[in-house]
Amino acid sequence: NHVLYDSSIETIFDVIPASEAQLYRMYYGGLGRVPDQQGFAWWLNEIAEGRQDLQGLGRGFLASMEFVDSVDSDQDGFVSDVEMVNYLYVTVLSRAPDEDGYQWWLNELATDNNDLAGVLIGFTQSNEFVEQSQFAVADYVFL
Repeated sequence: NHVLYDSSIETIFDVIPASEAQLYRMYYGGLGRVPDQQGFAWWLNEIAEGRQDLQGLGRGFLASMEFVDSVDSDQDGFVSDVEMVNYLYVTVLSRAPDEDGYQWWLNELATDNNDLAGVLIGFTQSNEFVEQSQFAVADYVFL
């Protein structure tokens, strides 16, 4: 499901709660940057107040012009399934797609088994990206 789940990160100084780690990965993977303090605090408050879950975060990021401008490679104002999957492999996983995985994600979208928010979550919260980003997430000190 697309609710926040326990993926807390233990550092030598503290434990980063799952909600913060997942939100950080959405910024770091989805937007390709560290979160700005104001935006991070706003989203974290939305989660804490129960107004947003992980699916809501995904939809919010997809609706941002920053995200659309980054993903919309043909600049037609629309993010296609192919643009989305290509972007996520390169930006989130930092690699070319493997053919089986690429086709699987496109099929998920084509058959409505998943939507773009779910695919964004699937990449940014994947074991592969969690492992790649664990030190960046553990090192964040802007709050």
